[in-house]
Amino acid sequence: MRAKVLGVSVNIAILGAVSFITDLSSEMIMPLLPFFITALGGAGVAIGLIGGLGDGLASLLQVFSGYWSDKLPRRKPLVFIGYVVSSLFKLFLALSLVWQHVLAARVLERVGKGLRTAPRDALLADFADESIRGKAFGLHRALDTAGAVAGSVAALLLFWFLGLEIRSILIVAAVIAFAALPFFWWLKEPPRAPQKATMAITLRGFSGRFRLFLFASTTFGLANFTYMFFILRAHDFFSTGYSQKEAMVAAIGLYVLYNIVYTVLALPVGSLSDRFGRGKLLAAGYFLFCLTCFGFARVESWTLLLVLFGLYGVVSAIVETTQRAFGCDLAPVESRGAALGLMHTCTGLAVILGSLIAGQLWDLVGPGATFFYGAGPPEVLQLKEVAKPVPKDNEVLIKIHATTCHIGDVRVRSFNVPFWQKIPFRLYLGLTKPKRPILGMELAGEIESIGKDVKRFKIGDKVFACTGFVFGAYAQYRCLPEDSKQIKNGMVAIKPSNMTYEEAAAGVTTGGRYSLPSTSGQKLPGCVVPAILKW
Repeated sequence: MRAKVLGVSVNIAILGAVSFITDLSSEMIMPLLPFFITALGGAGVAIGLIGGLGDGLASLLQVFSGYWSDKLPRRKPLVFIGYVVSSLFKLFLALSLVWQHVLAARVLERVGKGLRTAPRDALLADFADESIRGKAFGLHRALDTAGAVAGSVAALLLFWFLGLEIRSILIVAAVIAFAALPFFWWLKEPPRAPQKATMAITLRGFSGRFRLFLFASTTFGLANFTYMFFILRAHDFFSTGYSQKEAMVAAIGLYVLYNIVYTVLALPVGSLSDRFGRGKLLAAGYFLFCLTCFGFARVESWTLLLVLFGLYGVVSAIVETTQRAFGCDLAPVESRGAALGLMHTCTGLAVILGSLIAGQLWDLVGPGATFFYGAGPPEVLQLKEVAKPVPKDNEVLIKIHATTCHIGDVRVRSFNVPFWQKIPFRLYLGLTKPKRPILGMELAGEIESIGKDVKRFKIGDKVFACTGFVFGAYAQYRCLPEDSKQIKNGMVAIKPSNMTYEEAAAGVTTGGRYSLPSTSGQKLPGCVVPAILKW
């Protein structure tokens, strides 16, 4: 029996070492690739096409390579060939003269990844019992991403401190890739009987749980567009006030941070999935990606950008480690390679489409639209018939004649709040769907009916009100308590007779509250005195 490293088979450690060197090479290229593409004339669509098509077609090939690895007595030859192909076309990529050359070289380099990934993941699963499989995949991802950290740091050092051109760095990276190949000499895979595997181009023969997992991972793939947009977003942010090279260095530095977080968390996340279950952890990763995209869409400070790249690393550690191990758990043992290939194929095709959409949005609308697409758009207002509310004993029913749209409404709809408030706001407003779907915080109208305990108001009174954080002013009717001491629960008052409904709604509730001078004589921040107000 072979020795173990960190509690797993030495074969897993060897595959990890191969991935370390390969990712050292790849990650010297990846943070520079979007800048290389733009320097050769490519725009957002070109970046989406290169990133999405390269990874997507590679994933499409994995269903075949997974099937072949199940049918052959050894998976090792396919894995080795995949690494050779990738190494060769990294060199061709570095010699590209136009972005179309980059597209061709990147796709062919990713073909090598498509040949090796499903058989390699199946090898990892073969070398590890189910009880430590999460740890095995986590260790592999940790070594893989450690190479990514080293590669991105190397790219930063070569570009910033040594002043090498991007093309020269890409050539150095291509040469390093070949250093991973000798390690296959020490990888020992015992022969096994060929399995009765299926090509797995359909879902027949797979369990309902695997099908549900496949649907979830494919849906996530539609939103999980290429990493290059995250780097370009950081570059665009730093382009104001910094030189072009300084902005590039800052973006690469943030990508280094992403890889560091990814590396540190990959192994513990794998162990956590062994202990607490992979399904819940994977769902948490999907949700964090949604929050991350919202943050990138609205980023306004470099500190928030730091946090977001760290959160992006957390997401990648969870999804990349847990998704693969979860797929292995749900797949039949005799068709594990083909099942993993099917998973990679479906998610890869989704990434192609998602990246193309993201690229179009980047060019036609702007960077924010790309990340709103990844997270889910905020522009979801609808006109809908709902039941007329009935006032409680202490409430009045107001027929609304005028309402407003102010900064608070805009921020709620777009989720544009300070980063530290995002999770509390999400919990308050609803995780998967709005708890309070009717927005609007200010109104003016006429009381149509009252509860039996109401004393201050009567039917027919003309009033104005602030609904506070219970919202609901974007409607024909709204019930509010007669007397509330806290604005968050809603406040109602008689409308001044010399003001129209529009003036009362717009000026005397939330907006007026923030525009009045404070006791120190200074206006509270966040609002300008409306011109219609005459104090």
